[in-house]
Amino acid sequence: MSYQLFYDLSEMKNINAQPPSDNQNTTPCEPDPRVAAALDEIGFAYEIDEHDACYYFLLDTGEGRSHGVIISSRTMQCMGAEVRAIYSICIESDEPLDPRTANLLLRENAPHTRGAWFISLQEGIHYAMFRVTVSATADAKTLGDWINMVARTADAMEKRLTGLDEL
Repeated sequence: MSYQLFYDLSEMKNINAQPPSDNQNTTPCEPDPRVAAALDEIGFAYEIDEHDACYYFLLDTGEGRSHGVIISSRTMQCMGAEVRAIYSICIESDEPLDPRTANLLLRENAPHTRGAWFISLQEGIHYAMFRVTVSATADAKTLGDWINMVARTADAMEKRLTGLDEL
């Protein structure tokens, strides 16, 4: 059986750095102090990207590996709850992902009851990322648990796809 791609990802333009959302808010926002307070409480050192109001940090994922995680300050309303995205890149490429890799990521979505793989194009770079959406009011421990899950999931896929520890 053979499948055709019905569109070329390289033709996609102007995709925001934030993960896609049905309720994407593109208005500028400030870094959310609730994220800073939770990260401080669990002891994660972080940087703030003032342009996107995102928190970025590296997390030790074991076996001498680490992985970058991004937490968005931007929140959205979802079924009456305020939520935010936590995401992590597993691979980046100047070219669209090959169909085999893209299909692997799609198949890997099946076991995740929370979170999913997606592909984003920003300034000519294709990023495969794992993302979860969590309550914007999550306590520090809960946020830390989600951060760990996102980092370990993305790091395991980076290791599987590239064998490297660069992201």
